[in-house]
Amino acid sequence: MSNRVDNLFTGSEPEQRPAQSGWIIALLVIAVPLDLLGVLSCTSVPGAAMTLFAWWLVDREMALLESGVIHVESAPKLNRLKQITLGTLAFCGISLVFQIVLLSTGFYETYLLRLSQWMQWTF
Repeated sequence: MSNRVDNLFTGSEPEQRPAQSGWIIALLVIAVPLDLLGVLSCTSVPGAAMTLFAWWLVDREMALLESGVIHVESAPKLNRLKQITLGTLAFCGISLVFQIVLLSTGFYETYLLRLSQWMQWTF
């Protein structure tokens, strides 16, 4: 912290670091399958939470990029990750609304009943 304050008042260039996109990618690798399977396996909420956290990390990294803390070379990768997280969040919202509709129509009761019958016949 004191180095950043000293750089601010001395006019020297701040130290730049590469973007921390590894954590964001790891979160998305786990969250996207949870989001995709969420309609049938009720994993949308954990997937949406992880996607929201990945979006928050991307937004924080973009703010650091704009302030000059992160190398400019990371901008295309961060922009792509931001597009992916926003698209995945939009999918999560649509998926959650779709799940509400399915829950209110009784689809899950029928689906789970048939799934349990199939499992009894198979195993």
